[in-house]
Amino acid sequence: MESAYLNSRLKEIDSTGAYNVNGRKEKFTQQLMEQGFHDGDTFDLFTHLSKLILPRLKRFKEVHCGYPGYLTARKWNNMLNKMILAFELLTQDKVGYSEVEEKSINSGLELFGKHFRNLWW
Repeated sequence: MESAYLNSRLKEIDSTGAYNVNGRKEKFTQQLMEQGFHDGDTFDLFTHLSKLILPRLKRFKEVHCGYPGYLTARKWNNMLNKMILAFELLTQDKVGYSEVEEKSINSGLELFGKHFRNLWW
């Protein structure tokens, strides 16, 4: 599995035009091989992290078998849906968001931060 991830990231480096300038391709490839990520991942870190968090948060919602004791199952699932929506919006890698999208992002991220330590089962 790790090699599939690495191969997809190497293809990403090859196909991204901005990475093929001023020796970035070689530098980013070396960084990826040595540390599992490269400086390009930090350009808009929120998008990169959102792409990592989103599928795991969706899977968490599918497999979790409980919820924080001060919440109901329905409320917890609604909160998870808001978190998921925020990360779905953030993975779109848009320059600007509508007012409604901004509110959804802020609400979901606030819930994510508040309940970060409750994301276990």
